[in-house]
Amino acid sequence: MHDGEHRRPSDDPGAGFGGVRHRLRYRFDNLLARGTSAVLIWLGVVTLLTVVLSSLLLAAAGVTFSGSNEDSFLEDFWQSLLRTMDPGTMAGDVGWGQRLLALAVTIFGILVAGTLIGVIASGVEARIDRMRRGRSVVIERDHIVILGASQRLPVVVDQLTIAYRKRGGRAIVVMDDRDPSEMVDAVARVVEDTRGSRLVYRSGDPTLRRDLELVRLSAARTVIVLRGADGDVGVVKTVLAIGVELGGFDHVPIVAELTDLSNAEKLERACGAKVHPILASQASARTAAFALREPGMSQVVDELFDFRQCDLYLRDEDGLTGLRFGELVGRYRTARPLGRVRPGGEIELNPPPGTVVEAGDRLIVLAQDRGELTVDTSPAAVPRTHRAGRAAADRVAPEHLLTVGWSEFGAQLLGHWALHSNPASTVEIATDDDLHGEVLAAIEALGVGGRAILGHDDPIERIAHPAGRPNVDTVVFLADHGLDRPEADMRVLLDLAALRSALPAAALPRLVVELRDVDSIALVQLPGADDYIVSEAIASRFIAQLAEQPERRAVFLELYDPSTSSLRIDDVDELGLVGEFEVRTLWAAAYEQGLIAIGWRRSAAHDGEFVLNAPATGRVELRPGDQLVSVG
Repeated sequence: MHDGEHRRPSDDPGAGFGGVRHRLRYRFDNLLARGTSAVLIWLGVVTLLTVVLSSLLLAAAGVTFSGSNEDSFLEDFWQSLLRTMDPGTMAGDVGWGQRLLALAVTIFGILVAGTLIGVIASGVEARIDRMRRGRSVVIERDHIVILGASQRLPVVVDQLTIAYRKRGGRAIVVMDDRDPSEMVDAVARVVEDTRGSRLVYRSGDPTLRRDLELVRLSAARTVIVLRGADGDVGVVKTVLAIGVELGGFDHVPIVAELTDLSNAEKLERACGAKVHPILASQASARTAAFALREPGMSQVVDELFDFRQCDLYLRDEDGLTGLRFGELVGRYRTARPLGRVRPGGEIELNPPPGTVVEAGDRLIVLAQDRGELTVDTSPAAVPRTHRAGRAAADRVAPEHLLTVGWSEFGAQLLGHWALHSNPASTVEIATDDDLHGEVLAAIEALGVGGRAILGHDDPIERIAHPAGRPNVDTVVFLADHGLDRPEADMRVLLDLAALRSALPAAALPRLVVELRDVDSIALVQLPGADDYIVSEAIASRFIAQLAEQPERRAVFLELYDPSTSSLRIDDVDELGLVGEFEVRTLWAAAYEQGLIAIGWRRSAAHDGEFVLNAPATGRVELRPGDQLVSVG
C-alpha cells in the first residue's frame, strides 16, 4: 500500500466476523463447484465429526443410548451413527439428556440424508445431461466421421446408410457444437431406416483438438467436413485441427466442403493428397448444366449420384492386365466397364478398343454393388468395326434459354452451360427490378447473346409472342436460395403451374425446375415439369460419393464434361437399334458404333421406364422413340 493510502476495515471482506462468514461461504462455494464427489466427501466428513462429538458427549456424561450392549466409546459411536441414519432408533432412549442429544443427532441425520439425495440426484442428472449432449469418447473402428451439421447432413447420412446396407452397415459419427437432439431430429426427418448402420452423435467444437478426441479420428475410415455458419474459415480450421490431432494428413482421407476455389487450391497444396477439398455448389451447378443439355439427362445424373441405384467403382484388376479394352467390354455380366484411370491420374473414358490394360491401371466400372463385379473368363472378341463417337460439344445445336428467377446457383449454372454451348445460343433472364444490374453483369460474363427481362415483363408473353426473337427451347425455373426450402419450392411450383395453365401444350417449350427439397420431387408431377434438378441434393450426394471413394471426383467431372467422351442419350431409331435384343448383343452393337451403352429409356408413350446396367443375359425390346444411354 502506498504512503497516504488507508483502507477501512469494512473495505476488506476478510476482516472481522463478517469476513469470516464471507471466507466460509467462499470456501463452501468452491467446494460445491468441484462436483458431486467433493460434496459427498464433505458430507461424510461432517457426519463423522457429528457422530464423534455425540460419542464424546456421552462418554463425558458417563451415560449411553438405549440398546447399548456395553459402556464404551465404540458402542456410543455405533449407536450415534444408527440415529443419524434411522429416526426410529431414538424411540427407546431414557433420560432427557440422552433424548435431546439423540434428537439433535437424528435431525442432523435427516438433513444429511436430504442433502445426500439431492446431491446424488443432481449428479445423476448431470451425468444424463452429459450423455445426452454426447461428451463420451466413441468406441468404434473403421467408422465415418462427419464434422459439422449443415442442411446437407441428412442427405449425406441417408446416402451413406444406403451405400453400406449390403455390407452390414457401418458406424457414422456426427459431431457439431449444436445440441445432439437437434441433429437427431433433423436426420430422422430424412433417414427413416438406418439400414443396419449405427448413428452416433457427439456435441463439440470440431475446430478444437480436445473435442476431436471424442470421435477417434485415428480409427476412422473417412472424415467429412461440412461447411457451416462459419463458412470456409470454419472448414479450414477444422481440417487443420484434424491434422494436429492425427499428427499429419497422411492417415485418413478427408473430404472438405468449401465454396472458394482459391481456398480449396491452397488447402490441397498445404495438406497433401489425402485431403480432398470440393466445391459442392460448383459441382452441383456443373452437373445440373450438363443435365440441361438433353431431355432425360437429369434422371441419368440422379441415378448415378444416388447410392440406391448403380455406383461407380475404381477397381484394381491385376488379372486383366495385358487384355485389350475391347475385350473387357463384354466380360462383365452385371457391370459395365467405362474406361480406366492411369497411374498418373489421367482419366480415359471409352478408350479405343485396342487400348491395352497395363499394370497400375484402375478400371472404371458401373455396377449395382462392389460384390457384383463378376468377370467372365471366357475369351471375348474385339469388335471388327468401331467408330469413335462424336463429342457432345460437336452435337450441340444453338439453344435458347429463358430462366425465371435468379440466384448464385443460377449464375453458376448458366456459367457452366455457356462454357460448352453453341456460339449462337442465347439466354434471357426474368427477374426482379432490383437485380437488373447483377443479372446484366452475369449475362455479359457468359459470352453468349442475352438480355434481362425485368419483373414487369411477363415470361409467358415472351414465350407466346417471340416478337422477332428466337423461340424459347427451354425454360428453367430457379429456386430462391434466400428462402426456406419448402417456401422456395412452393413458389417455383406455382410459377410452373401458372405457365402450364396459360399456354397450350403444343406451345410449351421444355420445362426444367430447380428444387431444393427432395420431398418436393413428387409434387413436380402435378404441374408437369419435363425435368427437375434438386440442387442441394446433388451437392450432398456428391459429398457422400467422395466419402465412399474420393477418387470418384475426377471420374464424375469427366463424365459430365461435354468436350470429351461423356454421358449421352441417343434415339435408338438413329442408331438402328430398334427391335428385340439379348442385352449383351445390344451392348456389342452399340460398341461397334463407338458407344459404351449403360442403359435405356422408354419413350413417354411407353411409361418412360429408365433402366441402367441391366444383366447381360437378359432381353429387351426397343421401340421407336426409345433412347439409349451411353458413354461416348
